[in-house]
Amino acid sequence: MLLCFLMGTVFDIQRYSIDDGPGIRTTIFFKGCPLSCKWCHNPEGIKTNIEIGLYHDKCITCKKCMEVCEMGAHFFEEKHIFNRDKCNFCMRCVAICPSNALIAFGGEVTVDELIKEILKDKSFYDFSGGGVTLSGGEPTLQMNFIKEILSRCKDNNIHTAIETCGFFNYKEFGETIEMIDLVIFDVKVFDSAKHREYTGVDNRIILSNLKKLSKDHLNIWMRVPLIPGVNTDIQEIREISEFTRSLDNVKRVEILPFHRFGISKYKALGIEAGFNCSSGDIKSELDRSRQLFKGYLGEMLYCEEAD
Repeated sequence: MLLCFLMGTVFDIQRYSIDDGPGIRTTIFFKGCPLSCKWCHNPEGIKTNIEIGLYHDKCITCKKCMEVCEMGAHFFEEKHIFNRDKCNFCMRCVAICPSNALIAFGGEVTVDELIKEILKDKSFYDFSGGGVTLSGGEPTLQMNFIKEILSRCKDNNIHTAIETCGFFNYKEFGETIEMIDLVIFDVKVFDSAKHREYTGVDNRIILSNLKKLSKDHLNIWMRVPLIPGVNTDIQEIREISEFTRSLDNVKRVEILPFHRFGISKYKALGIEAGFNCSSGDIKSELDRSRQLFKGYLGEMLYCEEAD
């Protein structure tokens, strides 16, 4: 068999997933994203490079990291200090840390290595109607790599899905369409200026790509994360809903409630949490928004009560 040494960078491989497409799935999380959403719960997926996280609550101050670090990136005062500007990512500190206070966010993997992991659960995919979902981050930033993964999955009769923020070159993405059974497309904010404010990019390319994709692909799921004070007002919900109804082949719309599960990862990366929700009653606001979506979308809406 011809081996493929094309490399990709991923930060997680989640097996037995039931939330990223039909059936039991393996979800691959790719490093790198063109958006920088202020509410992102996977901040370790935004940058393309491998990163090191420090969890202070796990640190036992053994100072082994300081002993092996030739760059002097680790030192201790009242607590463990990690100077990321000095780090050369040799990963010695991660390897020697006995309490897993230091972890690597991301790692390189070949196509053959990843396919080997995927095939371990082939029987679960076949039994449940599941498969593989490419997520992130944004998988389309590693287009050559995912093309090969998708091709190898189809060679093995594995159902394929991709979750995307939609900010990609449509011509390049179009080369993968026949190998993708399901596209999970995120729509975060409809207003273009607001989208740029909260994600760092304009959404015109995103909405244009979704419109083109709805003509070219037969199976699209949309996901809308409800963010209090950002896209929970009636105008946003109405515009997203009307745009959705103008599209072809959108089989369902998933409304995802706001959560703070990524806070610990922001701290581990030494960056400030991107979104500080100031809403006094988040649950009531999310419930109202769900009901509005339900009124506009009706039978298209799925998982409106998910928490």
